[in-house]
Amino acid sequence: MIKLTPKQQEVIDSPARVKLVMGGMRSGKTALAIMAAWDMMKKGYRKVLFLVPSDKYVRCAEREIREILPIESLKNLEKGIAHGAEYFLIETDCGEMLISDRFIPLSYGGLVFDNATSSKHICPKLLEGPEAIYVTGHCPENMNNNFLLMWLKAYFSDDSDIRAFRLTTWENPSMNPKEMEWGERLSSKMGESNYNQQYLCIPDFTDYIEQNPMPDYLMGRELNFKEPRGKYEFNRHHLGKW
Repeated sequence: MIKLTPKQQEVIDSPARVKLVMGGMRSGKTALAIMAAWDMMKKGYRKVLFLVPSDKYVRCAEREIREILPIESLKNLEKGIAHGAEYFLIETDCGEMLISDRFIPLSYGGLVFDNATSSKHICPKLLEGPEAIYVTGHCPENMNNNFLLMWLKAYFSDDSDIRAFRLTTWENPSMNPKEMEWGERLSSKMGESNYNQQYLCIPDFTDYIEQNPMPDYLMGRELNFKEPRGKYEFNRHHLGKW
């Protein structure tokens, strides 16, 4: 088992049924998603679907899951084809985890969407289902993105059963010592907006607001990421950056 950072542990310990996690590059998104799936099974959700965005991720996810889960809890590994898609079924002493890039129609207690920024399976209505749900992805370049819109909806939700979290690259213990050395250099090389998006998970909403109507749940709301350049106020005609 991996040792979680305090921020990662906060995500796992949250009692919310639905968790959406936006993470920077190399912030440990997939490892935390695996830990979230394991936590679901330990809490009684006996069958969990671990969805990846395409078939090229299926084998990688299966290997990483077997590396992270406690070896003494692993009982069996089954490989197969269902609905034209390859899947792996990992049986543990707490339940089963099905890994696929397709939504195989079975009865699940928990759903985990890894690399969800490019997933074809997610939409805001997903938040209304009865399952335990964990969705993780990076901050997208296209602001008209289902993962980001779901994350924002969760961020502003008054429902304690739905929570949004954010993990910057530098909150990964292996990356933290490099922030002072790399941060300013990357920002200068990539441009501040790209650096904020890819490493700090601070989206730039300007293009989206100019091209799309404002969703009701963003009207009059403020998004404050504590960095001076990451505080936004949403209003009817434009996005004001304070």
